[in-house]
Amino acid sequence: MLMQLAKSLLPKAAREYYHRNTGFRKYLDNTLWLLFEKLLRIGVAVLIGAWVARYLGPSQFGLLSFAQSLVALFGSVAALGITNILVKDLVNGDIHKPSLLSTALVLMMAGACISFLALAAYIYFFGYGADSNTIILVIGCGILFQASGIIECYFQSEVKARFIVLSSISSLLISSVVKLALIYLKASLLTFSYAIVFDALTLLMGYVYFFKRDANGQHFKFDFSFTLATNLLRESYPYILSGLLITIYMRIDQVMIKQMMGDYAVGQYSVAVALSGGWYFLPMTIVASLYPAIVNSKKVDNAIYLGRLSRLYSFLIYTSLILSVLIGFCSNWVVALLYGHTYQQAGSVLMVHIWASVFVSIGVASGRWLLTEGLQKYGAINTLIGAVLNVGLNLILIPRFGIIGVAWATLIAQACTAYFCLLLWEKTRPSFFAISRSVLTLPSLR
Repeated sequence: MLMQLAKSLLPKAAREYYHRNTGFRKYLDNTLWLLFEKLLRIGVAVLIGAWVARYLGPSQFGLLSFAQSLVALFGSVAALGITNILVKDLVNGDIHKPSLLSTALVLMMAGACISFLALAAYIYFFGYGADSNTIILVIGCGILFQASGIIECYFQSEVKARFIVLSSISSLLISSVVKLALIYLKASLLTFSYAIVFDALTLLMGYVYFFKRDANGQHFKFDFSFTLATNLLRESYPYILSGLLITIYMRIDQVMIKQMMGDYAVGQYSVAVALSGGWYFLPMTIVASLYPAIVNSKKVDNAIYLGRLSRLYSFLIYTSLILSVLIGFCSNWVVALLYGHTYQQAGSVLMVHIWASVFVSIGVASGRWLLTEGLQKYGAINTLIGAVLNVGLNLILIPRFGIIGVAWATLIAQACTAYFCLLLWEKTRPSFFAISRSVLTLPSLR
C-alpha cells in the first residue's frame, strides 16, 4: 500500500518508464523499500531519542553519546572494509557465494574481537572513571554483532531490500518499546547502555532469520578459504584505513568536546548531530540500492554507466541542498520542539552542521565511483586529509567558538574530503568535473 502511494507520487513520465522497463522497476522498488525503512527509522529514532535525551538531561546524554562515539572509533576497523567490496563481488558472481560469505564472516568476527580487545586495553590504561568505563565497555559489546553487515550486503546484491526493511523495522519497534519502558521505570544510564547493545542483537537476529528463510532457496554451507581471505584483505585494506578515518572525523568531535568542554557540551552537540546526521541515510540508501545497476551498466556500455553516475550526482546534490535549506531555517524551532529549552545551544550548531549533508551525499556517490574504477587508495588519502583537517580545526576553533566551531570544522572537512580533494589527483579529476557539471543538470529518475 505504501509502495503504491510512493509510486503514484512520481512524475507521469517516470511512472510510464517504470511500467515499461523491468530493470528500472526492480531497482526503484528496491530503493522505495529502503527509503521507507529509513524514513520510519529516522522518525521513530528522533522521537524516542528526544524522549531519552529529555529524560537523561544534557550531561548524562552527553556521556552516553561520548561512549558511543568512542566505541565507534574502535569499531570502525572491525568490518575490515569488507562490506565496501562485498556487494560488488556478489553482483559480479565471479566467486562462489558460500565461500565468499563464509570467508567474510570469519574475517569480520576476527576484526570485531580485535577491536573490542583494543577498546578494553584503552579503557584500562586511559580510563574515564569506573562508571564511565563500565558504560563504554557495555556499549562496546555491540561491536561483536557487526557481522550482520554481511547479510545486509547479500540482500543488497540480490536487490531484496524488503528483507533488510523487515529486519530493521522489527528491531526498531522492539528497541523503541524497551526504551520507553526504561524511561517509565526511571532506569539508570547503565541500563540504557545495555539497551543499545540489545538493539544490535535484535537486528542481527532478524537478518539471520530472513537469510535462512530466503537465500534464493539455497542452503549455504560454511566454506572458508584462506586464499580468498588474503585476496579480500588485499583489496579492502584501503577501506580499513578509510573507515577508520571517516569515523575519526565523524565521531572525534564528541571525544574532543568531552576532553575540552565536558559532558554537558557533548550532550548539546550530540542533539544537533542526531538531527543532522540522521538524514545521511538518504544518499546512502539511494546509492546502496542503485549501485548494483551502476556496476552492471559498466559491463554493458560506458556511456550508459557515465550517464547514470551523472544523474545520480545531480539527484543527490539537489536533494541535499533542499533539505539543508529547510532544516537550516527551522533549526532552533525543531530543537526546542523535540528536546526542550535545555538543549537550546544545539539549534545554532544544527544550522551550520546540516550543510555537511551536501558533501556527504557527494562523498557517498564518488566513493562508489572510486571503488568501481579501482581507485580506492585515493579515497583513503582524501579521507586522511579530511580527518587531519577536522582535528586541526577543532583544536583551533573549540577554544574560540565552542561547539559552533566544531560544526564549522566538520563542514569544511567534509567539503574538502568529498569534493575538493578530487581535484588534487589526475585520476580522480574526472569525478570532480562530473560532480561540478551535475550542479547544472536538473535531477532525473531515468
